[in-house]
Amino acid sequence: MTVSAQEQGRTDALGAAQRRPWSIPLRCPHCLGELTSLTDALRAGAKAAAASCSCSGHCVVEGVVCLGQDERRSAGSGGVGEHVAAEALAPHLRTLAGRLVQLAYRLERPAPRAVQAWAQRQALQLLRRADGLAYRDAVGALRNARYGAYLLQRWANPSFQAAAPLVARIAVEARRRLAQGRPFRVLDLAGGAGHAGTLLSVMAPGVEVALADADFANLWLASRYAAQPLLLLRMNAVAPWPFEDDAFDAILCVDALHYMLEKPHVVAEARRCLRPQGAAVFAHLHNRLQPNPSPGWPVDPQGWRRIFSSDLLWLGDERDIARRYSQEGLVDLQAPDSPLEQAQALTAVVSDSDAWRSPRRVDECFLDAAVHAGAEPNAVYADARNAPDGLCRLRKRWAHPVYERECAAGDQLPETFELRCAELEALERGDRALLGAHLDWLRRFLVTPRLHRRFQQERRCA
Repeated sequence: MTVSAQEQGRTDALGAAQRRPWSIPLRCPHCLGELTSLTDALRAGAKAAAASCSCSGHCVVEGVVCLGQDERRSAGSGGVGEHVAAEALAPHLRTLAGRLVQLAYRLERPAPRAVQAWAQRQALQLLRRADGLAYRDAVGALRNARYGAYLLQRWANPSFQAAAPLVARIAVEARRRLAQGRPFRVLDLAGGAGHAGTLLSVMAPGVEVALADADFANLWLASRYAAQPLLLLRMNAVAPWPFEDDAFDAILCVDALHYMLEKPHVVAEARRCLRPQGAAVFAHLHNRLQPNPSPGWPVDPQGWRRIFSSDLLWLGDERDIARRYSQEGLVDLQAPDSPLEQAQALTAVVSDSDAWRSPRRVDECFLDAAVHAGAEPNAVYADARNAPDGLCRLRKRWAHPVYERECAAGDQLPETFELRCAELEALERGDRALLGAHLDWLRRFLVTPRLHRRFQQERRCA
Protein backbone atom coordinates (compact mmCIF):
# COMPACT_ATOMS: atom_id res chain seq x y z
CA MET A 1 0.00 0.00 0.00
CA THR A 2 1.42 3.36 -0.99
CA VAL A 3 0.57 6.98 -0.39
CA SER A 4 -1.25 8.66 -3.28
CA ALA A 5 0.34 11.74 -4.83
CA GLN A 6 -2.57 13.90 -3.69
CA GLU A 7 -2.37 12.62 -0.13
CA GLN A 8 1.41 12.95 -0.02
CA GLY A 9 1.15 16.52 -1.27
CA ARG A 10 -1.30 17.42 1.48
CA THR A 11 0.90 15.72 4.09
CA ASP A 12 3.99 17.60 2.88
CA ALA A 13 2.11 20.91 2.92
CA LEU A 14 0.85 20.34 6.45
CA GLY A 15 4.29 19.32 7.64
CA ALA A 16 5.88 22.41 6.10
CA ALA A 17 3.35 24.59 7.91
CA GLN A 18 4.47 23.44 11.33
CA ARG A 19 8.00 22.04 11.02
CA ARG A 20 9.77 24.74 13.00
CA PRO A 21 12.39 24.42 15.74
CA TRP A 22 10.87 23.20 18.97
CA SER A 23 11.26 25.78 21.70
CA ILE A 24 9.69 23.67 24.46
CA PRO A 25 12.61 22.97 26.82
CA LEU A 26 12.78 19.55 28.46
CA ARG A 27 14.51 18.73 31.71
CA CYS A 28 14.94 15.70 33.91
CA PRO A 29 12.02 15.81 36.37
CA HIS A 30 14.29 14.60 39.19
CA CYS A 31 17.69 16.32 38.93
CA LEU A 32 16.36 19.14 36.67
CA GLY A 33 19.19 18.58 34.21
CA GLU A 34 18.63 20.04 30.74
CA LEU A 35 17.79 17.62 27.93
CA THR A 36 18.15 19.95 24.98
CA SER A 37 20.05 17.31 22.98
CA LEU A 38 16.86 15.26 22.68
CA THR A 39 14.83 18.13 21.26
CA ASP A 40 17.78 19.03 19.02
CA ALA A 41 17.71 15.48 17.65
CA LEU A 42 13.97 15.66 17.02
CA ARG A 43 14.39 19.03 15.35
CA ALA A 44 16.89 17.43 13.01
CA GLY A 45 14.37 14.73 12.13
CA ALA A 46 15.93 11.88 14.13
CA LYS A 47 13.74 8.93 15.08
CA ALA A 48 16.24 7.68 17.68
CA ALA A 49 18.66 9.43 20.03
CA ALA A 50 20.09 9.15 23.53
CA ALA A 51 21.08 11.52 26.32
CA SER A 52 21.89 11.36 29.99
CA CYS A 53 21.74 13.64 33.00
CA SER A 54 23.33 13.29 36.42
CA CYS A 55 20.76 10.74 37.59
CA SER A 56 19.44 8.78 34.62
CA GLY A 57 19.51 7.94 30.94
CA HIS A 58 16.93 9.13 28.43
CA CYS A 59 16.30 8.38 24.78
CA VAL A 60 14.17 8.98 21.72
CA VAL A 61 12.54 5.82 20.36
CA GLU A 62 10.49 5.89 17.15
CA GLY A 63 10.24 9.66 17.52
CA VAL A 64 9.00 9.42 21.13
CA VAL A 65 10.97 10.91 24.04
CA CYS A 66 11.23 8.23 26.74
CA LEU A 67 12.44 9.81 29.97
CA GLY A 68 14.28 7.58 32.41
CA GLN A 69 15.01 5.03 29.68
CA ASP A 70 18.65 3.88 29.75
CA GLU A 71 20.01 4.43 26.24
CA ARG A 72 22.08 1.23 26.46
CA ARG A 73 18.86 -0.76 26.23
CA SER A 74 18.00 1.01 22.96
CA ALA A 75 20.82 -0.62 21.05
CA GLY A 76 20.26 -3.91 19.32
CA SER A 77 20.74 -5.83 16.12
CA GLY A 78 17.58 -4.23 14.71
CA GLY A 79 18.91 -0.70 15.10
CA VAL A 80 18.96 1.96 17.80
CA GLY A 81 15.62 2.13 19.55
CA GLU A 82 13.88 -0.59 17.55
CA HIS A 83 14.11 -3.21 20.27
CA VAL A 84 12.98 -0.77 22.95
CA ALA A 85 9.97 0.06 20.78
CA ALA A 86 9.25 -3.65 20.28
CA GLU A 87 9.46 -4.26 24.02
CA ALA A 88 7.04 -1.39 24.67
CA LEU A 89 4.58 -2.45 21.97
CA ALA A 90 4.62 -6.18 22.73
CA PRO A 91 2.07 -6.12 25.62
CA HIS A 92 -0.40 -4.25 23.40
CA LEU A 93 -0.40 -6.72 20.51
CA ARG A 94 -3.74 -8.40 19.85
CA THR A 95 -1.96 -11.71 19.29
CA LEU A 96 -1.76 -14.66 21.66
CA ALA A 97 1.81 -13.76 22.60
CA GLY A 98 0.90 -10.14 23.29
CA ARG A 99 -2.07 -11.13 25.43
CA LEU A 100 0.05 -13.53 27.46
CA VAL A 101 2.58 -10.77 28.17
CA GLN A 102 -0.25 -8.42 29.16
CA LEU A 103 -1.78 -11.07 31.43
CA ALA A 104 1.53 -11.54 33.21
CA TYR A 105 1.83 -7.78 33.62
CA ARG A 106 -1.62 -7.57 35.21
CA LEU A 107 -0.72 -10.40 37.58
CA GLU A 108 2.45 -8.44 38.44
CA ARG A 109 4.61 -11.33 37.31
CA PRO A 110 7.26 -11.44 34.60
CA ALA A 111 6.17 -13.30 31.50
CA PRO A 112 8.29 -16.34 30.60
CA ARG A 113 11.29 -15.31 28.54
CA ALA A 114 10.18 -17.41 25.59
CA VAL A 115 6.80 -15.65 25.56
CA GLN A 116 8.45 -12.23 25.85
CA ALA A 117 10.77 -13.04 22.96
CA TRP A 118 7.83 -14.34 20.90
CA ALA A 119 5.81 -11.16 21.45
CA GLN A 120 8.79 -8.90 20.76
CA ARG A 121 9.49 -10.67 17.46
CA GLN A 122 5.91 -10.00 16.44
CA ALA A 123 6.23 -6.36 17.51
CA LEU A 124 9.40 -6.03 15.41
CA GLN A 125 7.49 -7.39 12.43
CA LEU A 126 4.81 -4.74 12.98
CA LEU A 127 7.42 -1.99 13.17
CA ARG A 128 9.11 -3.15 9.98
CA ARG A 129 5.91 -3.30 7.95
CA ALA A 130 4.41 -0.13 9.41
CA ASP A 131 5.13 2.02 6.34
CA GLY A 132 1.96 1.94 4.31
CA LEU A 133 -0.14 0.36 7.07
CA ALA A 134 -3.55 2.04 7.35
CA TYR A 135 -4.36 3.77 10.63
CA ARG A 136 -7.34 1.47 11.17
CA ASP A 137 -5.11 -1.60 10.73
CA ALA A 138 -2.46 -0.23 13.10
CA VAL A 139 -5.10 0.45 15.76
CA GLY A 140 -6.50 -3.05 15.26
CA ALA A 141 -3.05 -4.56 15.77
CA LEU A 142 -2.43 -2.76 19.08
CA ARG A 143 -5.75 -1.99 20.78
CA ASN A 144 -8.63 -4.16 21.93
CA ALA A 145 -11.93 -3.73 20.12
CA ARG A 146 -13.49 -1.37 22.66
CA TYR A 147 -10.55 0.99 22.98
CA GLY A 148 -9.92 0.73 19.25
CA ALA A 149 -13.46 2.01 18.69
CA TYR A 150 -12.64 4.97 20.94
CA LEU A 151 -9.61 5.85 18.80
CA LEU A 152 -11.27 5.25 15.44
CA GLN A 153 -14.59 6.97 16.18
CA ARG A 154 -13.39 9.70 18.52
CA TRP A 155 -15.44 12.37 16.75
CA ALA A 156 -18.63 10.42 17.54
CA ASN A 157 -18.02 10.61 21.28
CA PRO A 158 -19.90 13.44 23.04
CA SER A 159 -16.84 13.97 25.24
CA PHE A 160 -14.74 14.98 22.24
CA GLN A 161 -17.56 16.98 20.69
CA ALA A 162 -17.69 19.02 23.91
CA ALA A 163 -13.89 19.37 24.07
CA ALA A 164 -13.36 20.34 20.42
CA PRO A 165 -14.89 23.86 20.74
CA LEU A 166 -12.53 24.54 23.66
CA VAL A 167 -9.62 23.35 21.52
CA ALA A 168 -10.80 25.90 18.96
CA ARG A 169 -10.99 28.56 21.69
CA ILE A 170 -7.32 27.93 22.44
CA ALA A 171 -6.62 28.05 18.69
CA VAL A 172 -8.13 31.56 18.55
CA GLU A 173 -5.51 32.74 21.05
CA ALA A 174 -2.74 30.79 19.32
CA ARG A 175 -3.54 32.32 15.92
CA ARG A 176 -3.50 35.82 17.40
CA ARG A 177 -0.12 35.23 19.05
CA LEU A 178 1.40 33.57 15.99
CA ALA A 179 0.23 36.46 13.79
CA GLN A 180 2.33 38.72 16.05
CA GLY A 181 5.38 36.55 15.41
CA ARG A 182 5.38 35.08 18.91
CA PRO A 183 5.39 31.36 19.73
CA PHE A 184 2.45 29.59 21.35
CA ARG A 185 3.07 26.35 23.26
CA VAL A 186 0.46 23.83 24.36
CA LEU A 187 0.62 20.63 26.40
CA ASP A 188 -1.85 17.89 25.46
CA LEU A 189 -1.74 15.95 28.73
CA ALA A 190 -2.69 12.26 28.74
CA GLY A 191 -3.61 12.90 25.13
CA GLY A 192 -3.72 9.30 23.91
CA ALA A 193 -3.13 9.11 20.16
CA GLY A 194 -3.21 12.90 19.92
CA HIS A 195 -6.70 13.75 18.67
CA ALA A 196 -7.00 17.04 20.61
CA GLY A 197 -3.40 18.12 20.03
CA THR A 198 -3.59 17.33 16.33
CA LEU A 199 -6.88 19.21 15.98
CA LEU A 200 -5.24 22.25 17.56
CA SER A 201 -2.28 21.92 15.20
CA VAL A 202 -4.43 21.93 12.07
CA MET A 203 -6.52 24.81 13.44
CA ALA A 204 -3.44 26.94 14.16
CA PRO A 205 -0.49 25.82 12.00
CA GLY A 206 2.71 26.89 13.72
CA VAL A 207 1.54 26.17 17.26
CA GLU A 208 3.93 23.97 19.24
CA VAL A 209 2.14 21.01 20.80
CA ALA A 210 3.70 18.57 23.26
CA LEU A 211 1.68 15.35 23.50
CA ALA A 212 2.34 13.53 26.78
CA ASP A 213 0.97 10.09 27.59
CA ALA A 214 2.09 7.08 29.64
CA ASP A 215 1.14 4.63 26.87
CA PHE A 216 3.86 4.10 24.26
CA ALA A 217 1.47 2.44 21.81
CA ASN A 218 -0.69 5.57 21.67
CA LEU A 219 2.35 7.77 21.17
CA TRP A 220 3.62 5.48 18.42
CA LEU A 221 0.28 5.83 16.62
CA ALA A 222 0.53 9.61 16.94
CA SER A 223 4.11 9.56 15.67
CA ARG A 224 3.12 7.73 12.51
CA TYR A 225 -0.35 9.03 11.75
CA ALA A 226 -0.98 12.50 13.26
CA ALA A 227 -1.69 15.00 10.48
CA GLN A 228 0.79 17.42 12.09
CA PRO A 229 4.08 16.64 13.87
CA LEU A 230 3.86 16.76 17.66
CA LEU A 231 6.55 16.68 20.34
CA LEU A 232 5.84 13.24 21.83
CA LEU A 233 6.73 12.35 25.42
CA ARG A 234 6.19 9.14 27.32
CA MET A 235 5.32 10.58 30.71
CA ASN A 236 3.36 9.68 33.81
CA ALA A 237 1.16 12.65 34.74
CA VAL A 238 1.12 11.74 38.44
CA ALA A 239 4.95 11.96 38.62
CA PRO A 240 6.97 15.21 38.47
CA TRP A 241 6.71 16.81 35.03
CA PRO A 242 9.78 17.39 32.82
CA PHE A 243 8.99 21.04 32.04
CA GLU A 244 10.14 24.39 33.36
CA ASP A 245 7.86 26.80 35.19
CA ASP A 246 5.60 28.84 32.86
CA ALA A 247 6.46 26.54 29.95
CA PHE A 248 3.03 26.55 28.25
CA ASP A 249 0.47 29.07 27.10
CA ALA A 250 -2.30 26.49 27.40
CA ILE A 251 -2.77 22.96 28.72
CA LEU A 252 -5.35 20.46 27.48
CA CYS A 253 -6.46 17.35 29.34
CA VAL A 254 -9.43 15.55 27.76
CA ASP A 255 -11.23 12.56 29.30
CA ALA A 256 -8.34 11.66 31.60
CA LEU A 257 -8.19 13.34 35.02
CA HIS A 258 -10.90 11.13 36.56
CA TYR A 259 -8.66 8.11 35.85
CA MET A 260 -5.83 9.56 37.96
CA LEU A 261 -5.61 9.04 41.72
CA GLU A 262 -3.26 11.96 42.38
CA LYS A 263 -5.57 14.65 41.00
CA PRO A 264 -4.31 17.54 43.22
CA HIS A 265 -0.73 16.83 42.10
CA VAL A 266 -1.72 16.95 38.42
CA VAL A 267 -3.55 20.24 38.89
CA ALA A 268 -0.64 21.71 40.86
CA GLU A 269 1.85 20.74 38.15
CA ALA A 270 -0.44 22.22 35.51
CA ARG A 271 -0.50 25.52 37.41
CA ARG A 272 3.29 25.48 37.75
CA CYS A 273 3.82 24.90 34.04
CA LEU A 274 1.16 27.37 32.88
CA ARG A 275 2.30 30.90 32.11
CA PRO A 276 0.41 33.89 33.56
CA GLN A 277 -2.71 34.73 31.52
CA GLY A 278 -2.76 31.19 30.12
CA ALA A 279 -5.51 28.60 30.49
CA ALA A 280 -5.71 24.93 31.45
CA VAL A 281 -8.74 23.07 30.09
CA PHE A 282 -9.77 19.86 31.83
CA ALA A 283 -12.55 18.52 29.61
CA HIS A 284 -14.88 15.63 30.37
CA LEU A 285 -14.55 15.05 34.11
CA HIS A 286 -16.78 12.24 35.33
CA ASN A 287 -19.40 13.18 37.93
CA ARG A 288 -19.63 10.71 40.82
CA LEU A 289 -23.33 11.54 41.23
CA GLN A 290 -24.19 10.08 37.81
CA PRO A 291 -23.73 6.51 36.49
CA ASN A 292 -20.97 5.95 33.95
CA PRO A 293 -19.87 2.79 32.09
CA SER A 294 -16.18 3.76 32.46
CA PRO A 295 -16.11 5.75 35.71
CA GLY A 296 -12.47 5.64 36.79
CA TRP A 297 -12.24 7.52 40.12
CA PRO A 298 -14.90 10.21 39.63
CA VAL A 299 -15.58 13.18 41.90
CA ASP A 300 -18.78 15.11 42.59
CA PRO A 301 -19.02 18.79 41.51
CA GLN A 302 -18.08 20.15 44.95
CA GLY A 303 -15.12 17.80 45.05
CA TRP A 304 -13.91 19.07 41.67
CA ARG A 305 -14.22 22.64 42.97
CA ARG A 306 -12.01 21.76 45.93
CA ILE A 307 -9.42 20.10 43.69
CA PHE A 308 -9.14 23.13 41.40
CA SER A 309 -9.63 25.64 44.27
CA SER A 310 -8.17 29.01 43.25
CA ASP A 311 -8.06 30.21 39.63
CA LEU A 312 -11.08 28.07 38.70
CA LEU A 313 -12.53 30.22 35.94
CA TRP A 314 -15.40 27.97 34.87
CA LEU A 315 -16.90 24.65 35.93
CA GLY A 316 -19.96 23.44 34.07
CA ASP A 317 -21.85 20.72 32.24
CA GLU A 318 -19.91 19.86 29.10
CA ARG A 319 -23.19 19.64 27.16
CA ASP A 320 -23.61 23.42 27.54
CA ILE A 321 -20.40 23.94 25.55
CA ALA A 322 -21.37 21.53 22.77
CA ARG A 323 -24.90 22.97 22.58
CA ARG A 324 -23.74 26.60 22.31
CA TYR A 325 -21.22 25.74 19.62
CA SER A 326 -23.66 23.66 17.55
CA GLN A 327 -26.29 26.42 17.68
CA GLU A 328 -24.20 29.58 17.34
CA GLY A 329 -20.59 28.62 16.62
CA LEU A 330 -19.60 30.21 19.95
CA VAL A 331 -17.59 29.31 23.03
CA ASP A 332 -18.92 31.29 25.98
CA LEU A 333 -17.57 30.67 29.48
CA GLN A 334 -20.13 32.74 31.31
CA ALA A 335 -22.25 31.24 34.10
CA PRO A 336 -23.10 27.56 33.46
CA ASP A 337 -26.61 26.93 32.13
CA SER A 338 -27.32 23.54 33.69
CA PRO A 339 -27.30 22.21 37.29
CA LEU A 340 -23.93 20.57 37.89
CA GLU A 341 -25.34 17.71 39.96
CA GLN A 342 -27.26 16.45 36.90
CA ALA A 343 -24.30 16.56 34.54
CA GLN A 344 -22.81 13.22 33.57
CA ALA A 345 -19.50 14.96 32.86
CA LEU A 346 -18.09 18.38 33.70
CA THR A 347 -15.51 20.65 32.15
CA ALA A 348 -13.18 22.93 34.12
CA VAL A 349 -11.19 25.89 32.84
CA VAL A 350 -8.40 27.16 35.09
CA SER A 351 -6.89 30.59 34.45
CA ASP A 352 -5.88 33.78 36.26
CA SER A 353 -7.30 35.86 33.40
CA ASP A 354 -10.97 36.76 32.94
CA ALA A 355 -10.24 37.33 29.24
CA TRP A 356 -10.94 33.64 28.64
CA ARG A 357 -14.55 34.20 29.74
CA SER A 358 -15.32 36.43 26.76
CA PRO A 359 -17.48 34.80 24.07
CA ARG A 360 -15.51 33.90 20.95
CA ARG A 361 -16.64 32.64 17.57
CA VAL A 362 -14.69 29.54 16.60
CA ASP A 363 -16.29 28.58 13.25
CA GLU A 364 -13.29 29.92 11.35
CA CYS A 365 -10.94 27.59 13.23
CA PHE A 366 -12.99 24.52 12.33
CA LEU A 367 -13.36 25.69 8.73
CA ASP A 368 -9.63 26.33 8.29
CA ALA A 369 -8.78 22.96 9.85
CA ALA A 370 -11.10 21.18 7.43
CA VAL A 371 -9.64 23.09 4.49
CA HIS A 372 -5.99 22.59 5.46
CA ALA A 373 -6.21 18.94 6.50
CA GLY A 374 -9.14 17.83 4.36
CA ALA A 375 -12.49 16.76 5.73
CA GLU A 376 -14.50 13.56 5.88
CA PRO A 377 -17.82 12.33 7.24
CA ASN A 378 -17.78 11.48 10.94
CA ALA A 379 -16.14 8.06 11.23
CA VAL A 380 -19.28 6.61 12.83
CA TYR A 381 -20.82 6.77 9.35
CA ALA A 382 -18.93 3.77 8.11
CA ASP A 383 -21.24 2.60 5.31
CA ALA A 384 -21.81 4.48 2.08
CA ARG A 385 -24.11 3.63 -0.80
CA ASN A 386 -23.96 5.42 -4.13
CA ALA A 387 -27.59 5.66 -5.26
CA PRO A 388 -28.62 6.17 -8.91
CA ASP A 389 -29.57 9.77 -8.09
CA GLY A 390 -25.93 10.55 -7.23
CA LEU A 391 -26.53 10.70 -3.48
CA CYS A 392 -24.13 9.08 -1.05
CA ARG A 393 -26.18 7.65 1.82
CA LEU A 394 -24.23 7.07 5.01
CA ARG A 395 -25.55 5.12 7.97
CA LYS A 396 -24.23 4.86 11.51
CA ARG A 397 -22.20 1.81 12.36
CA TRP A 398 -20.63 1.79 15.80
CA ALA A 399 -17.33 -0.05 16.02
CA HIS A 400 -18.19 -1.68 19.37
CA PRO A 401 -21.47 -2.11 21.32
CA VAL A 402 -19.96 -1.00 24.64
CA TYR A 403 -18.59 2.13 22.99
CA GLU A 404 -22.06 2.78 21.55
CA ARG A 405 -23.57 2.55 25.03
CA GLU A 406 -20.87 4.84 26.40
CA CYS A 407 -21.77 7.49 23.81
CA ALA A 408 -25.53 6.99 24.00
CA ALA A 409 -26.29 9.52 26.75
CA GLY A 410 -25.10 12.51 24.75
CA ASP A 411 -25.34 11.19 21.20
CA GLN A 412 -27.07 13.70 18.90
CA LEU A 413 -25.82 12.44 15.55
CA PRO A 414 -28.63 11.35 13.19
CA GLU A 415 -28.82 7.70 12.15
CA THR A 416 -28.29 8.59 8.49
CA PHE A 417 -26.51 11.36 6.63
CA GLU A 418 -26.79 12.11 2.92
CA LEU A 419 -24.62 14.13 0.57
CA ARG A 420 -23.72 13.95 -3.07
CA CYS A 421 -20.74 11.84 -4.01
CA ALA A 422 -19.23 14.86 -5.74
CA GLU A 423 -19.52 16.71 -2.43
CA LEU A 424 -17.79 13.84 -0.66
CA GLU A 425 -14.83 14.15 -3.02
CA ALA A 426 -14.80 17.92 -2.53
CA LEU A 427 -14.69 17.44 1.25
CA GLU A 428 -11.61 15.27 0.94
CA ARG A 429 -9.96 18.04 -1.07
CA GLY A 430 -10.85 20.57 1.64
CA ASP A 431 -13.10 22.64 -0.64
CA ARG A 432 -13.58 25.93 1.23
CA ALA A 433 -16.65 27.00 -0.75
CA LEU A 434 -18.51 23.78 0.03
CA LEU A 435 -17.48 23.73 3.68
CA GLY A 436 -18.29 27.40 4.14
CA ALA A 437 -21.75 26.83 2.70
CA HIS A 438 -22.36 23.97 5.12
CA LEU A 439 -20.97 25.18 8.44
CA ASP A 440 -23.81 23.26 10.08
CA TRP A 441 -22.08 20.03 9.01
CA LEU A 442 -19.04 21.05 11.04
CA ARG A 443 -21.06 22.40 13.96
CA ARG A 444 -23.06 19.17 14.24
CA PHE A 445 -19.92 17.02 13.70
CA LEU A 446 -21.47 15.32 10.67
CA VAL A 447 -18.26 16.31 8.88
CA THR A 448 -14.93 16.57 10.69
CA PRO A 449 -11.38 17.72 9.90
CA ARG A 450 -9.10 14.81 9.12
CA LEU A 451 -6.67 14.23 11.98
CA HIS A 452 -4.73 11.24 10.63
CA ARG A 453 -2.71 10.77 7.49
CA ARG A 454 -3.96 8.03 5.23
CA PHE A 455 -1.58 5.41 3.93
CA GLN A 456 -4.42 3.56 2.27
CA GLN A 457 -7.11 5.36 0.30
CA GLU A 458 -10.56 4.20 1.35
CA ARG A 459 -13.40 4.81 -1.08
CA ARG A 460 -16.60 5.54 0.78
CA CYS A 461 -18.86 5.31 -2.28
CA ALA A 462 -19.44 1.83 -3.69
